[in-house]
Amino acid sequence: TGELPKDRAISVGGPGVESHDQHHYRVPLGSDLDKILDGKLVDEDIRIINGDVLGGTALNGNKYMPFYNAGLTVLREDRNRHFLGWLSPGLNKTSHSRVFLSAWFKKNAEWVLGTSQNGSLRAMVLTELYDKFMPMNIMVDYLVRAILANDTEEAVALGILETDPEDFALCAFACPSKMDLVGIIRGGLNLIEEEGI
Repeated sequence: TGELPKDRAISVGGPGVESHDQHHYRVPLGSDLDKILDGKLVDEDIRIINGDVLGGTALNGNKYMPFYNAGLTVLREDRNRHFLGWLSPGLNKTSHSRVFLSAWFKKNAEWVLGTSQNGSLRAMVLTELYDKFMPMNIMVDYLVRAILANDTEEAVALGILETDPEDFALCAFACPSKMDLVGIIRGGLNLIEEEGI
């Protein structure tokens, strides 16, 4: 009809939403998030993400649906401090680098993860762990180091122009150094664009 639609189909999901309320909804553009999520939340202390868990952005203080939105992911805020932290044997913690015992004894366990980073930033160590999660044949460790050193020629030689920042989302999730790999790659691509390479 040539008219802008007044509503949109969105998905609502995540561990912060009751399982029977996780499905698609048709809502008016610019809807109030409180009305959409009313009675659907598991807990009061939550984080609402515009998009998916790996590539979405947190809606901090925003009470209305963003214009460019096809889904909401709701996570429980994990503010718990764990006794002994990484010194514990880790039977109830997920591990991709086989640091905790859960990697050996609970290989097929389903984990309910929250928003905790489980530690602070650490030094980047060459582990080649990222290569297990990268869908392309790119040496992620060396590419990230080249970007952090502002060596755009090396980054181009390592294949940054063949990637998209979202390709590194799983690598960032499994990163033992807690680095924002998606943001680093995005910054590297922006630097290459500024330099006109």
